[in-house]
Amino acid sequence: MARMRDQPWNLLTARMADLRALRGAVAVLAWDHETYLPPKGGAARAEQLATLQGLQHEKLTAPDLGDAIAAAEEAERAAPDATRAALLRDHGWKVVDADDGTRVHASRFLGALPDRTFRSLEEVIAEVDESAVLVKRAPGGETASQTTLQ
Repeated sequence: MARMRDQPWNLLTARMADLRALRGAVAVLAWDHETYLPPKGGAARAEQLATLQGLQHEKLTAPDLGDAIAAAEEAERAAPDATRAALLRDHGWKVVDADDGTRVHASRFLGALPDRTFRSLEEVIAEVDESAVLVKRAPGGETASQTTLQ
């Protein structure tokens, strides 16, 4: 069974496949019209092309397509199902602000996560908030970061 957040992508994928097929059919009919169409076939061919181009327009401007695009964008903003290892691999290299004057690699925070699958960005944030991430200043003013779990 497809997950809920896969549904917008499934609609987008199916719609784009339909649009590619329609565009291909229009291209073949247009090419045939320009090259081999008998002189008296123009009216019928124009009707065929108009019908296919109308279908293309309907599929491209349908409200459900706009809704699916918005839902897919929202699903992308939310973190996809990911394990701690996947989060570290994909995002551990990023630098984040630990406090007003300290920046650390995201791996400091992500490494403190439990080894499980996270289904949303909110879950990851909640786990990071529950972790104790200590940032200490060394005597010379440099930052020494240490990550521990509560």
